[in-house]
Amino acid sequence: MKKLLLLTLLFQLNFVFAQDDVFTDEITYQDNKVYYNGKPLSGWLFSAEDGIPNQCDCTLKAKYKKGVLDGVQKKWYANGKPKEFSNYSNGIILNKTLFFKNGNIRKKEVYNNGTIISSILYNKDGSKKGGSYPNITQQTTNSSVAQTNTDVLGSNQTNLITTPIINNNEYQQQGLLKTFFPDGKIKKIELHKNGMLVKDSIFYQNGNLKITKKYTDGELIHSEEYLQNKTLVKEQNFINNKKHGLQRENFENGSPNLIENFDNGELVHKEIYHKNGNLLNEENYKFGKKNGLQKTFDETGNLVLLQEFNMNILIKNERYTDEGKEVLRTINEVTEIKLYNKSDQLIAQKYENIKTKQKDSLWIKYDPKTGFKTEETSYINGFITKKGAYKDNKKEGAWIYYWQDKKGEIVKHYKDDNLIKTKAYTYAKQIKNNKLEGDVILNYKILGAKPENNYILLRLIKKNDAYTNQLEQILSRLFRNNFETVTNTAAIANEELFTSIIFQKIDYRFNPKKEGSKKFVAYVNTKILTHNFSANKESEKSITASPVNSKNKNIKTLYTKDKQEAFMQTLLNFEQKIKNELLKSYPSYGKIVKVVQQTKSEVYEVIVYFENNKDLKPKDTLIILDKNGVLKVKLRVIKTTNRTVSCKVKEGGKWLKTYMKTVENPIVQKSISTN
Repeated sequence: MKKLLLLTLLFQLNFVFAQDDVFTDEITYQDNKVYYNGKPLSGWLFSAEDGIPNQCDCTLKAKYKKGVLDGVQKKWYANGKPKEFSNYSNGIILNKTLFFKNGNIRKKEVYNNGTIISSILYNKDGSKKGGSYPNITQQTTNSSVAQTNTDVLGSNQTNLITTPIINNNEYQQQGLLKTFFPDGKIKKIELHKNGMLVKDSIFYQNGNLKITKKYTDGELIHSEEYLQNKTLVKEQNFINNKKHGLQRENFENGSPNLIENFDNGELVHKEIYHKNGNLLNEENYKFGKKNGLQKTFDETGNLVLLQEFNMNILIKNERYTDEGKEVLRTINEVTEIKLYNKSDQLIAQKYENIKTKQKDSLWIKYDPKTGFKTEETSYINGFITKKGAYKDNKKEGAWIYYWQDKKGEIVKHYKDDNLIKTKAYTYAKQIKNNKLEGDVILNYKILGAKPENNYILLRLIKKNDAYTNQLEQILSRLFRNNFETVTNTAAIANEELFTSIIFQKIDYRFNPKKEGSKKFVAYVNTKILTHNFSANKESEKSITASPVNSKNKNIKTLYTKDKQEAFMQTLLNFEQKIKNELLKSYPSYGKIVKVVQQTKSEVYEVIVYFENNKDLKPKDTLIILDKNGVLKVKLRVIKTTNRTVSCKVKEGGKWLKTYMKTVENPIVQKSISTN
């Protein structure tokens, strides 16, 4: 089966087989020759592995003649990238190219009568590394060798002091290699040792040094750059191809511009200077994150900002201005902020939660003259728990203590720090005690119901994530289309809420077709917490949306390399599921206000009035239920205008005709999709 599969694939790739084309498990070796059926092999030898030809770590394709290699031999890595390509003549190697697993060339070799005469090494990124060079003084008639010499040394090479040595059949460059400008001045000098570049220097045409580099084992360890006036403008040090130690950049006058210190590729310390020589910024890092003191100065050298970080977390921040000083300090995941005037007197003190950025703990204002408190407000995660004023450092006037469950407040009246009276208020349903910044207030108007206003609080999570933002936009649009948005929430702050809908979680994931596959389908999951204030009940529900399976497509056909495309396939299903949930919990009602077409026994076309018909579109379905909740009529939308919808009666036209004799304006509902 293995051979049949590979033979089929090879024929599809237009390989033409001779009579002795065979697989590796069909041959034998004898006297350094390959035999097939007792005879020296003449033809192609292929791997006996399953799969397409370039998915095995073995000799896949090799041409033999009379039992020895004669022609091309190719090998591939398991990832499909080339591993080794070589050419032979009557069993003698002519040339060889070796590759890294990323597909870039690792080494090129040229042979003469089976002996290596040149070898060029490359780095993984494709750049030339150096390595062993040919002895250009050697006489040869091999045109491929001559071409290799020109490629390696360059046509403008004019002066070479070299001592070629042989090590493992390789010629290695030894000594100095110089190149020149047309006027004879030195342009570049390279120093080689045992085939490796040790140092190279590039010069301006005026003879001054431009760039110099030092190497160890072929890897760059130090470099310097100069202007034509000999001013050092850049200095770098490396280890293992990573920045290590001092890194320096200078202005044209030679004064420092940027000084950095790296440890094996990781930034440890950085200093930035002004042209006048004054230090502007001093920063410290650990594992790539800000750590320790960070200082910022103005051009005159005055400190304007002092910060302290712990692995990118700001724990102290002192900002200096003409008005005074602002000091920030992190205490148990809370930021303490203190404001001082020019005389270094404390005028305010406040706290914020680091993660939520919400106000937290005590916020206090001070009289800078006396240092006494004037106002005090207490917060927990952005909610006020108490607030009040002081006079001469004593409680004065009304102090309000807010219940943490938001069911009410206690107001205490003080005079000269003495409690005069206390009164309690309850307002668990009030909008002002439930609404957070970013929440949206909606009005769910039920046709013919009282009270007319039913306020809903909507809260979505906020993330700086493109996919989550798309989900939030869908949710926001659906709610705004189905409910009236209240723009002036301050005017209804004391009104009661009907319901709150809080999306506690909006997540998505991309599932690969199989492990290691680059094709995906997307899934979306939400968790919704609903609080019915009238019944004082809370319910939690999770909704998961999978890709839309349109036109009876098997889900296997929906996998795609484009994550945005996969996400959009699921977004349609997600939108419909949320819309269905809205219609279940908050049915949208309309009234038939006009009969457009009818007979004596049946209604064919009607016009329906809705308070909000933004989400309705042609081909949508509306329904009419009897008093027992049984579906009697189906209407199909054919046209929408401002608050009215034209509909064809698809089912129940006769029932509707009879029903409308007793009910002047039948109630119509939006239908839940069955997809």
